[in-house]
Amino acid sequence: MQPVKILIKERLPIVPNLILAVGLMFSAYAISNQAMNVFNFSVGVFALFLFVSELRFMDELKDVEKDIIANPDRPLPRKAVTETQVLNLILATGAILLLFNIGSFLLNKTSGVLLLVALIWLFLMYREFFVGLWLSSRPLLYAISHQIVIFPLCLFAVALFNADLISSSQGYAFGLLILSAFFSFEIGRKLDPNAHEVLKTYLRVYGPKKVALFICILQALAITAGIYLSMFWWIFVPAALILLTLPKLFKAPDDFKKLEGLISLNLIYTVWAPAIHYFVENL
Repeated sequence: MQPVKILIKERLPIVPNLILAVGLMFSAYAISNQAMNVFNFSVGVFALFLFVSELRFMDELKDVEKDIIANPDRPLPRKAVTETQVLNLILATGAILLLFNIGSFLLNKTSGVLLLVALIWLFLMYREFFVGLWLSSRPLLYAISHQIVIFPLCLFAVALFNADLISSSQGYAFGLLILSAFFSFEIGRKLDPNAHEVLKTYLRVYGPKKVALFICILQALAITAGIYLSMFWWIFVPAALILLTLPKLFKAPDDFKKLEGLISLNLIYTVWAPAIHYFVENL
């Protein structure tokens, strides 16, 4: 158990992940126009947390060869935990997720189907869609194929409160809003111009102009989603702050931590924004 504890302590940010899971469920409740169902809310929180944990464990095992070169201080490369132990952890977490999936079907068929879609996609991500070498040479396409799983997860959260809403403009806008925030975070955390070439960071592969364009597109999508959710200013202001920080990619690329930090804060804020907006409007 000690090796697993080391892996979890060093590579699984439990508190931030719980903050995101709780925030996502509160926001899903906020747009659902339904009464709070504490049981469904709790199922959603734990399912989302376990899903993100499973993703982390899979990434640790999947990326071990890269980490041996670029991040040798991580638990797997330094042999603090074995690949077999991580695989067993993946299987155990996957089994629990399947139980949650069955429970979701019992709550309502729609939420069960959406979680099942997300779990199947997660497995395909782990296998890198069986075209890993081809995908690895196309970082943006790789990212799109891995980030899109956020959408069915968001609809799953909404369906736990109001299954009819998932095929509405509000449901789609909610998924798009959260997806844009997570995708921005994915790009924002890979901006180090001095990162090892094996990591193929976006800044190294595409250069500052294209990276800035990617981030602009994602903020435009977030603002569009904010309009459909009747919270334009709530989304426009943080998006504008991110856009105003983009010149640092050109003028001071080594100062990437400021942009990375801002995008990270925006992720937490965006996940909670619909919930905060709802509670403020209903004070």
